[in-house]
Amino acid sequence: MKKILIMMMLLLPLVAFAQEDKAVTKMLEKRYSCVRFERSYGDKDKFSYYYRVDNASYKSGICDINGNEIIPPKYTHCFYAAGERYFCVSLNDKAGVYDIVSGDYVVPMKYESCYYMSEERFFKVELNDKKGVYDIV
Repeated sequence: MKKILIMMMLLLPLVAFAQEDKAVTKMLEKRYSCVRFERSYGDKDKFSYYYRVDNASYKSGICDINGNEIIPPKYTHCFYAAGERYFCVSLNDKAGVYDIVSGDYVVPMKYESCYYMSEERFFKVELNDKKGVYDIV
């Protein structure tokens, strides 16, 4: 019984932190047509939590766990890529990587495709049948 109580005491903070904040979700649902609480596996064995939001025009963006907009919902696709700060974004058949810390693109929005290669720790890009890499992580 003691072991169970000790395990519960150790795990409770982790479980509580991983849950979405219902008040934040309700606030975001008033501003956006679709709100999804998501978790991504970041660097150094840490999870990153964020809200993926869509506006009425089905454009995607990202809000932090407090509901603050960090990537405006203007992209066709917007998803976590790497390093707790990089998100792959695409719009009008052009893709790039957005850094939420600097608030700017670290891979310009000019590529036909852009993917994070986690094993190699770089971004693979393609444009006009040519392939290249960005090593920013």
